[in-house]
Amino acid sequence: MSEQLALFIDFENVAIWAAQEQVEFDITRLITFLQTRGAVVVKRAYADWSHFSRYREDLLANSMELTQVYNTNASGKKNRADMWMTVDALETAIARPNIETLVIVSG
Repeated sequence: MSEQLALFIDFENVAIWAAQEQVEFDITRLITFLQTRGAVVVKRAYADWSHFSRYREDLLANSMELTQVYNTNASGKKNRADMWMTVDALETAIARPNIETLVIVSG
């Protein structure tokens, strides 16, 4: 049996980085690379998707689970996705011992 991986993306940080560096984040390339390491059985991306809707089609085409992280106030944006992603990664590590590798993509 091949190794199983879980992928967690703090998409807000990734999209901001990509815009600053003037590069396009290519989820298909990332998934293809990870599949050379094993089966990617969990794929989650975290963001306020109302701000990153242009990426949704590619993410969904790659079977990503899009987790909505709401902005409750103007100054409270920092670390919302980070915290949610961390809890999900820890829960996955504990509840699914068959997953041997956690991949975290962030800024």
